[in-house]
Amino acid sequence: MLNIFLQPYPFQSNKKTALLVCSSAAAIIFSIFVFFKPFNLQVVSSLELFKIAALYSTVTFFVSIFLSIGLPVFFPALFEEKKWTVLKEIIFLIVIISVIAVVNHLATTLFYQTTISLQGFLTILKYTFSFGIFPVLFSVLLKQQILVKKYKNEAHVINQTIGSAEKVASQKETSQLAVFVGDNVSEQLEIPATSFLCAESDENYTTLYYLEENQIKKILFRITLKKIEMLNKDCAFFYRCHKSFYVNLNQVIQLSGNAQGYKLHFENLPFTVPVSRSLNAIIKQKIAV
Repeated sequence: MLNIFLQPYPFQSNKKTALLVCSSAAAIIFSIFVFFKPFNLQVVSSLELFKIAALYSTVTFFVSIFLSIGLPVFFPALFEEKKWTVLKEIIFLIVIISVIAVVNHLATTLFYQTTISLQGFLTILKYTFSFGIFPVLFSVLLKQQILVKKYKNEAHVINQTIGSAEKVASQKETSQLAVFVGDNVSEQLEIPATSFLCAESDENYTTLYYLEENQIKKILFRITLKKIEMLNKDCAFFYRCHKSFYVNLNQVIQLSGNAQGYKLHFENLPFTVPVSRSLNAIIKQKIAV
């Protein structure tokens, strides 16, 4: 059971989606205060209730949007999706809730013209966690299970249509060449397109994986994926499936899935290649042929 907390989980890096989620959280907080009047707020006037609801919902929005978008920008290594898990997602959301509690306490002292105190902070922390912690745990665990089931089932269906790499490749132009020309003078590689497996980018450097006499070879070039795409634009079965990967779809032998999305498998390659979630539909169409 505890193993679920170590399972992969999608990190939300899309700013528009983050904005929508934070706006929804703020709207929920506002609605709870206005319609349910917790913490004996039935005794306050409608105007006072509106001010309180607006105060805490505004804090929720700005704190959550700053942390969810700002922290990954300042500390990108901590928020790599390939290392993101259910546990990390929960901890990150708890951090956001805790910071919201701190800011809520400061905002409360200003609103009610009171002094900052440990007891007051602990009270605000209790109230803030009572609003957030159970929805966080429930939503994260539920989303993880739904996504795992979705991507595994879809991958299973697609795998039924995947033939051997050799069979698919025989239907393409086998005379095509894959060309790679790096920024350094000695960096040149020209191989049969059918021998190319994938390219993994790390900023301005890219590791190329290809077959040579049925053995996997790899070589590091100073070259961007964008340039590789341009050099090999005529190879219709090459595709940029992720911001860091460019692949030969004819060499995919299996598709798997977890909560983060699809993973492409290549024979004898010691790792799987992730697929950007925005490209899931395109990958399904291109592979399931």
